[in-house]
Amino acid sequence: MRSAAPGESVCGDAWVALGSGDALTVVVCDGLGHGVLAAAASKRAVEIADTHQGVDPGSLLGLVSDGLTGTRGAAVAAARVDPDRGEVRFAGIGNITASLYAPGELSARALISTPGICGVAAGRSRPQVSTHPWTAGTALVMHSDGVHSRWSLRDWPGSRDHDPTTLAAWVLWQANRRRDDACALVVTGGPR
Repeated sequence: MRSAAPGESVCGDAWVALGSGDALTVVVCDGLGHGVLAAAASKRAVEIADTHQGVDPGSLLGLVSDGLTGTRGAAVAAARVDPDRGEVRFAGIGNITASLYAPGELSARALISTPGICGVAAGRSRPQVSTHPWTAGTALVMHSDGVHSRWSLRDWPGSRDHDPTTLAAWVLWQANRRRDDACALVVTGGPR
């Protein structure tokens, strides 16, 4: 789910979900600023991710950062959910928020991104890749800074009982700052 900043006709945030075998890679991008140039950077990041399905999140962010050279740049985070291995691997550069909820839990584990901006040489950082358990009932929530980070699933009783699209829409609706582009993505590990 995503929404453009007030007064803009395009959204500078984007996301993509890519299947490769039984694994799923998700990417959330926030083009710097908003408007057409931010949208172009996010669109390019999604295109790069789409042509490199199955690549580990850290390597994928390196490819994205190289591919965004000459654009405005973007904050980008990628997660690869592999149910067969029982893990999710995460890497981020910039201020994309990612939270992992264990089955039945309403408190999240924050997944940490590396400071920087993809596509900007001075801000180019090597992302740290972290690995976390993934089981049935696990939920991953990722969003751009157009969504404030003070929300909690505790505020919304029963929210874990809904499908990922509904939960992403709920996060976007309830926690949208309404002054910037906003994007939210939710992946769940199936029934609890």
